[in-house]
Amino acid sequence: MTSIAPHFNYAGDAAVFAGEPLVVVLTLLSEEGGAPIELTGRTFVMAAFRGKTLDVLASVKGEGDGDVAQLAFTGAQTLSMYAAGRATSLRLQIFEALAVDNDGEVLSRSMLSSGALTVLASPALAADATLDVQTNAQPYVAVTIIQAANEVQFVERGAPADLSAFGFPVGAVPAYAVLIALADAEKLQDIRDNIPADINDEVAIRWNAGAPIKPGDAMAEFIQDTLAYSDGQMTALFTAAVASV
Repeated sequence: MTSIAPHFNYAGDAAVFAGEPLVVVLTLLSEEGGAPIELTGRTFVMAAFRGKTLDVLASVKGEGDGDVAQLAFTGAQTLSMYAAGRATSLRLQIFEALAVDNDGEVLSRSMLSSGALTVLASPALAADATLDVQTNAQPYVAVTIIQAANEVQFVERGAPADLSAFGFPVGAVPAYAVLIALADAEKLQDIRDNIPADINDEVAIRWNAGAPIKPGDAMAEFIQDTLAYSDGQMTALFTAAVASV
């Protein structure tokens, strides 16, 4: 397995490597900065399908456990999606199943996230891996739905739960907001000129995918190193980014 975690951009478009699991840990908030909502007894679904024909390629259900629900595609499923994606566009949705019949079919739903799905080429690897993200090093994405603001935050594993010390809201800052802040500081072109040419470089992947940016991650460190910014200047950059959201 590669060391690059699957990730989403701020619009909900997802990218994952073929043959690697896509593991999502879902949390719902009623408002920005609010406490996580109790999800026990609620059912959530993650579905990948062909964009034109709506044929479902993979669909998984997850039951809420406390304030989180886990949804995961196996490596075998993403490998199958890669083959399907070469012939048509793919979509990924995450929703809550409001009603389910006796056969387990979803009768009604509440959409939480919907976007394009890109499955990237990768060498053949062991297709199935343990999916217990609580006890092993499997990459996962923490997806936080802020219902009152109709907003979704996608945060890669390892993101701090509380970023108040940096002066901006919980979760990562959308990439577009950081781009606005860089443009306002007349530094955006400096970053663009220095993005690695190697498309397999982590920074290049995150930049091309429009992944959210948070202090301490690869993209933030790249920005800081490229601009020779101090920690204080980086805090000011993120604060300006949040103000543009």
